[in-house]
Amino acid sequence: MVLSKILNVDKRGLVPFSLRHYFIIQRVSSNLPPAVVAEMCGTIITQIEKTYYHTTEEKVVSNALAGYHVMDGMLIPK
Repeated sequence: MVLSKILNVDKRGLVPFSLRHYFIIQRVSSNLPPAVVAEMCGTIITQIEKTYYHTTEEKVVSNALAGYHVMDGMLIPK
């Protein structure tokens, strides 16, 4: 953690696992498929989906509106 030059590690309660958590959130937020993230991190897809896949409002909205598009201000099934 010292070598990473992250400030206020103790005050922020950061541990080495925090870096892994941050990395996974960044990969999920960049729309990488959960299977790819799981493989990169040596875990199972279910764990990635359960723990991280719901992390951004954009993802929640995107998942909720999957299969719809907006036409004239209305949601229309695709």
